Amino acid sequence: MATVKGTNKTLIDAKGSGGNVVPRGEFAGTLKCCYDTYTFTADASGEVVEVATPPKGSKIMGVQLTFANLGTGCTLAVGDINTTALYIAATSAAAAGSTQINTVDGIGYVIGTTPGDDEILVTVAGSAVDGIIETLIYYV
Repeated sequence: MATVKGTNKTLIDAKGSGGNVVPRGEFAGTLKCCYDTYTFTADASGEVVEVATPPKGSKIMGVQLTFANLGTGCTLAVGDINTTALYIAATSAAAAGSTQINTVDGIGYVIGTTPGDDEILVTVAGSAVDGIIETLIYYV
């Protein structure tokens, strides 16, 4: 079986320079986190909660959403103004639980790629909701 190298490992071993270097934050970077919480009180379907504003150029490394039992028939999605479910696709919140980034396009997404992508949002769909949510947005 052959051994191969990832893109960044190849750049590190080649001791690249100029445009041939590992992008900032992808090697020995500092992982940062935005934490937020919100308590719904009979909030209607379609409610949108702003939870984080990572700096332009940040690369999203993870998103975690924890929620109480919010009510039968409700779902939560995490995204931005352009793509409601960029990071977490609509997830049932009928029972207390937790989910994390589960979309291919959200992993490694760079903030500032399109206008409006710097506000990370949680969107409610289905029925009205009651209860608390917590979000953790990890980025470099």
